[in-house]
Amino acid sequence: MKVENIKRQGNLVTFEVEDSYSVLDIAIDKKYRELSKKIKIAGFRPGKVPRAHFISYYGFERLSYEALMDHLNDVYPALIDDNQFEVIDSPTDVQILNLKEGESFRVS
Repeated sequence: MKVENIKRQGNLVTFEVEDSYSVLDIAIDKKYRELSKKIKIAGFRPGKVPRAHFISYYGFERLSYEALMDHLNDVYPALIDDNQFEVIDSPTDVQILNLKEGESFRVS
């Protein structure tokens, strides 16, 4: 995971995070398994929906966005420790710069 463009303005710190798609693909698979147990799709038992059918029903963009947010929540504490930021509030205004399938994802 790369952290770039660190800018400080008073108490506000902004930065960009970039990581490979393979990391996000693991998070997408985890989110798919989690959601497939909760969503009811006609003709399938909960947790038994094929991934392709689930994605056509739920939407790949929505699934990848939710997986990305879960992944960022998981790595956030390590990201803060590695860059020695002093956190006084939770992150706001997460902007997705690139979230295309097969490409490195970037958020700011």
